[in-house]
Amino acid sequence: MTAASAPPTPSASGRSLALTALMVGAVGLALTPNLVRLSEVGPIATGFWRAVFAFPLMLALSRIEQGRDPVPPPALRPRDYGWLAFASLAMVADLILYPSSVHYTSIANASLLGGLNPIIVTIGAAFLFGERITPLFVVGMAIALVGTALLVEAGPAALAGFNAGDALALASAFSFAFYTLGLKQLRGRLKTGTVVVWNMGIAALCLLPAAAIAGETLVPKSAAGWAILVGFAVAVDLVARSAYTFSFARLPASFNSVGLLSSPVIAALIAWALFGEALSWQQGVAAAIVLGGIGIAQRTAR
Repeated sequence: MTAASAPPTPSASGRSLALTALMVGAVGLALTPNLVRLSEVGPIATGFWRAVFAFPLMLALSRIEQGRDPVPPPALRPRDYGWLAFASLAMVADLILYPSSVHYTSIANASLLGGLNPIIVTIGAAFLFGERITPLFVVGMAIALVGTALLVEAGPAALAGFNAGDALALASAFSFAFYTLGLKQLRGRLKTGTVVVWNMGIAALCLLPAAAIAGETLVPKSAAGWAILVGFAVAVDLVARSAYTFSFARLPASFNSVGLLSSPVIAALIAWALFGEALSWQQGVAAAIVLGGIGIAQRTAR
């Protein structure tokens, strides 16, 4: 698999649209842990049903996208199939590893270790796509990572010692990083709809046997349980995942991964708005540090 040629520099309006799409993706990621917790089936089975319900919706999105574009989509090449499989399997691994990690370690540890993927993405993007790593970007990424650690530590669950669940969370950082790099490669040539349809199709095929092997509950017990799965698929996969995938045609992969560090901040704000969980002053300071670091990194994402 070889790297794609660098896409043309996006216009200011196109870049603003991509930034908006990235933030939509971050909101969806922030919703994920709470929705997994509400699900009546196991975490891997939840991923399976998300893929099953999202797949036909994404297929329809792909058809609409192709119908509106006067230029026919490019024919898939062998290397495209390779990257589609690579990105999709990396996404499947993340859907297995991260939800499983929270069963064996604290959410704080899982959030922090799983959030280390920007370091991996930055190195991979420089190697694969020739993305320039500037000192200012490194400073912004480091500040955002420190802010994330402080935000997690100031939350209700303090950081604990390293254990098997932490190893799963750390592995999920690599799987999400590989997924991110795969999206960047694919969006240099393929439409958003094509990429997400392949992602969801492969996920549906892989996650059901994985959930069965793990011995999870596979079928919801109530109508509310089914509604949660459908809502999960629409809000997180159809909307947020499609938006996140869309943003890769116009933003560097390294910045996209740093931008998702805003998810813990968004999650805290959602909990505040919906459940009255007020932020402590320590969390407020940490959130400001995260957003400040992302702001610094964003200055290099030209």
